[in-house]
Amino acid sequence: MALREINLMVEPGETVALVGPSGAGKTTLLNLIPRFSDPLSGRLLLDGTDTKALSLRSLRSQMGLVPQDPFFFHDTIYNNLLLANPSATQEDMEAACQAAQIHDTIAALPQGYQTTVGERGYRLSGGERQRLAIARVLLQSPRIVLLDEATSALDTVVERKIQDALAVLLQGRTAIVIAHRLSTVLSADKIVVLEKGRIAAIGPHQTLVETNPLYRQLYETQFETHMVEQMEQSESAL
Repeated sequence: MALREINLMVEPGETVALVGPSGAGKTTLLNLIPRFSDPLSGRLLLDGTDTKALSLRSLRSQMGLVPQDPFFFHDTIYNNLLLANPSATQEDMEAACQAAQIHDTIAALPQGYQTTVGERGYRLSGGERQRLAIARVLLQSPRIVLLDEATSALDTVVERKIQDALAVLLQGRTAIVIAHRLSTVLSADKIVVLEKGRIAAIGPHQTLVETNPLYRQLYETQFETHMVEQMEQSESAL
């Protein structure tokens, strides 16, 4: 069993960070919410309704997903964004992209929003793909945001742009985040520590640092190491 004895309530408007070592069940738990997979036992409720009683279209229309490796079709930026909201205007797209810190990059391209991104968006950098994925979710305007943060190959400037874009995206929305960034952990309303498919602890950052050995170890290795790397990148840029 990938997950066992999971009992978790997320209040409207909360940001909940999922943390834990590799293989703890973070992605499996996140995937249950839009029903990419279903639990073999137990129920997942949305506003008191079992998600299995809802159509996939109805359920997923309420959710926006930003994965670590966002997918884009071999098409223009415009058409890839249009998938999130077929009725969106050019002005809507530009507003979403400005909020996601990617509009200036797109505008500087020879064909702007009509630029073809290539298969899976290979013509864009990792940071550009993630910001474009954030813009796509903003254009969708969902009630719930599911986010698997990516940290690899991001320099300090791009990291800051993504943090600013996420701040806009998560404002006023319910968010479940697989957290890799210390800033996300510190700003979360509550942190869920997963270990071997079970919830080991739930609480705010400072309480978990003081009371949960696994979380303290994650904080001192994964999160602090990432923060040091970002500081070193910033110093080298200077």
